[in-house]
Amino acid sequence: MNKVYVGLDLGSSSFQQAAINQDGLVLMNRSYPTSEAKLRSAFANLRGEIHVHLANLCGGRSSITPAAVGG
Repeated sequence: MNKVYVGLDLGSSSFQQAAINQDGLVLMNRSYPTSEAKLRSAFANLRGEIHVHLANLCGGRSSITPAAVGG
């Protein structure tokens, strides 16, 4: 299964998402307005074992355990 590494920088009005695959190829690097719907849509086309790293403007950091998504 392919691994996808996603970084999210969450802000109150927008968030930045960057994703690379296991070979280091950039899959996306986009900015979205902050909303639940936009956050869900940001992951809609990613397939594989997703690894997420979260950041926020206050300097907090968190990692989410891998989850298999799609095929």
